[in-house]
Amino acid sequence: LEEIAKHLVNKLDQFNERGSGWLLGYVSKCTVSTALYRPLSGSSFLPTPTIILNKKAVVNIENNDELCFIWSVLAHLHPAADHPNRLYHYKKFENELNVEGLTFPLAVADVAKFEKLNSNLRINVLAYEEKDFIPLYVSKYHDRPIHINLLLLSDGSKHHYTLVRCMSRLIAGRSLDGHKHYVCDHC
Repeated sequence: LEEIAKHLVNKLDQFNERGSGWLLGYVSKCTVSTALYRPLSGSSFLPTPTIILNKKAVVNIENNDELCFIWSVLAHLHPAADHPNRLYHYKKFENELNVEGLTFPLAVADVAKFEKLNSNLRINVLAYEEKDFIPLYVSKYHDRPIHINLLLLSDGSKHHYTLVRCMSRLIAGRSLDGHKHYVCDHC
């Protein structure tokens, strides 16, 4: 706690040095919340859960390396007419993406770095937890022409990126009207 207090005082001093003229009178309340840090990243193949598989909205590339993120992005850029889950469709495009300086399996926190290297792509990453889809990463680049949604599957210790081919179909079941749904990337 002493280190946190020193850090806050240091930040306040830096703010005042820039001529803000503000003074801190007192801190009325301070809440500290902690959680175990487990950086999420993709890895090799994980089978698609049956509930998601039955929706036919996700392409799960059957890879045995740590490049599931790359294969999923390439599956969006170069859709296969048949058996889109097979890796051989995308191998020939492997060098098409700029991955300079990135390490694989790619952590969700590094998706922003990937977007900076590939200026025409915007990528969102979702997770499936407790029968609901949760945004893990939402792109800040709203004006980019190619929008890709990925679903990060997890079995506890292992994670695997898959391509969301049809978001409306993936979230179907939230309402029973049977119509196509349009999803806000931020919700």
